[in-house]
Amino acid sequence: MKDIHFKILGLILIMIGPFCFNSYAQTHVHNNTQIAAPVPNVIAPPKQQISTPNQMPQGKVIPPNTKPIQKQYITYAKESVLGKRHYIGLGFGQMFLFGDYASLGEDKIVFDLYYQFKSSLMFKLIANVHAHKFEIGKQVFKTKSANFGIKAKIFDYDKFSPFVGLGFGLYWPSAERTLNNSNSIIKADTKTAFGLNAFTGLDLDVSERFNLSFMAHYHKPFSVSYDNQPDLSGAYLKLLIIPSYRF
Repeated sequence: MKDIHFKILGLILIMIGPFCFNSYAQTHVHNNTQIAAPVPNVIAPPKQQISTPNQMPQGKVIPPNTKPIQKQYITYAKESVLGKRHYIGLGFGQMFLFGDYASLGEDKIVFDLYYQFKSSLMFKLIANVHAHKFEIGKQVFKTKSANFGIKAKIFDYDKFSPFVGLGFGLYWPSAERTLNNSNSIIKADTKTAFGLNAFTGLDLDVSERFNLSFMAHYHKPFSVSYDNQPDLSGAYLKLLIIPSYRF
């Protein structure tokens, strides 16, 4: 009977023994083993290439005595862009009288002095000085003026450039005239009057130093009043050719 009991007990141990050993082994290893935490994957940034003053960005070495390359800026002087900015010229052409002036003198060829200053690529300042005398019979008309204006270029076509302009100035008209069909001459003394002028024409750049202009220049002095005779009023127009020297 005892033999049977030992056989049954041995059979039970054989059946449950492996399971008990496996459970004991797992428990012992879990209690005595420390599991390290996972290390995150860190990607190092790429190394930047640092260039020194004596080293080019591509890595080529510059000789020690060579200075670092510096940026150079090209500047243009205003004179080099505008060229010669001063013009002085002598104009000549026909002058036509209007109003009271036409009854005191006959149209004739005149000469005018012009100065121009090129302030920009489009605009010029212009000054004109003239003094003229006209006669018809016993009557005489004289006029003097110093006037100024702004000359505006319209466009460029090759070496030609049309222009327009407006200005103002001082005028000193005077006359010796007959009144009421009498033979006696009454003198209208010189008086100062303000006036306006307008002009248009065409410029031709002959060379770096010479310029040729064709101009129609209209002058309108304001009326001049006198005590014992009628006012003196009128206007005149000039068609001129103006050769100019540039400097």
